[in-house]
Amino acid sequence: MTIINVTNFLATIVFATFLTSCGSSIKEKTIKASNISVTGEGSDYIKVVDGDYTLKVVDDKIVIAIKLELTKKYEGANPEMGNLSFIPLDKTGAAVPDIGLDMSPATMSDWDKIKDLLKGDAGKSATISFEWNYFSKKDVQERIMKETENFEIARADFTGGSSSDVSSSESNSDNSSDDGLSETGSEDWDKMLDDYDEYVTEYIKFYKKAMKGDNSALAEYPAMMEKATKLSESMTAAQNDNKLSAEQIGRMMKIQTKMLQAASGN
Repeated sequence: MTIINVTNFLATIVFATFLTSCGSSIKEKTIKASNISVTGEGSDYIKVVDGDYTLKVVDDKIVIAIKLELTKKYEGANPEMGNLSFIPLDKTGAAVPDIGLDMSPATMSDWDKIKDLLKGDAGKSATISFEWNYFSKKDVQERIMKETENFEIARADFTGGSSSDVSSSESNSDNSSDDGLSETGSEDWDKMLDDYDEYVTEYIKFYKKAMKGDNSALAEYPAMMEKATKLSESMTAAQNDNKLSAEQIGRMMKIQTKMLQAASGN
């Protein structure tokens, strides 16, 4: 089962666009990539192919497609990335500060391409789209487009067994699974799901008011932002433990579906 990257959840919470205008005066720029740094467990297996990459604004998002190559065959069980982040760097090589959410693979299809890449032979490549969306924050979007001159790939961490765990995973294959799931999950994930569900319920009410032009939504906006910060903190704590139970995965998907249905007007 593919585990949904938790940092993408908050990106689905689309605050009403009438609250602030969105966009950047710089709509597109080319980054010449060479010897890009990759950190995390995946650094032994993947690299960014040298070349020109286009960072661009699409509606209220910033997107970039990156070509990754498998440098050596992964011998572990159930290879899957739990995290993968595109970090924009300025001309000094420092990360562009205070951008909010990381730029992560844009869709479940992109996550599946990463999973398939890890199952392939050395030399196989895949192009992955990364996306950033921070709720119509024009100033942040502007800063990313203006200051980004290079990038790195960070937190390339596995949720499947590492290559050093092959023998143990094979010997225990009848009794356990190392695919990022556990039988009981963790309390951090339970708390994150509680916070997420509570936020979505309140957000749907807020969203409906905003879409009807109800000015009371403006007064509620600061409180919604405060709750979003709390949710972000809860998500950060949960990310320290990649183990989810099947029940937690199911609940996570139901909450996300409820959010997407509300945002689409269903």
